[in-house]
Amino acid sequence: KGILLNVGLNDTAKIGQKNGRNQLSIDGFAYGFERLINEMKSKTDVFVIGLSPIDESKMPFADCLWYSNDSCNAYERRMEEVCINQNIPFLCTFKEMISDKRSLNWISNDGIHLNSSGHIWIYQRIKSWEILNKWKES
Repeated sequence: KGILLNVGLNDTAKIGQKNGRNQLSIDGFAYGFERLINEMKSKTDVFVIGLSPIDESKMPFADCLWYSNDSCNAYERRMEEVCINQNIPFLCTFKEMISDKRSLNWISNDGIHLNSSGHIWIYQRIKSWEILNKWKES
């Protein structure tokens, strides 16, 4: 058995204004993420999926949270670093999604959640993830 871990974007948001403080600092996020990974990998195989882009034109979310693609990218990079250091397979999704011109079509009207097309994209990417497929066959 194994776990496919996908975390949300909540910690990446800035509070109150576009240049406000992060809901959780990137160092605090990385620390908590590393502890989570350590706990999980002691019990099962772990595979981690990266973050998704947002539609910045829809910000602020809930009139107070400013999500940005720069923050999503930075937090995903830290996730990847933790996974590399812990020898955990990591599927970068942010950079691949945002580089596709269709990516805004995969984000719901709230600007931060994937819609069904976005989830289909993630599903197809996971389905073709070679590391996961090799693990599944073993």
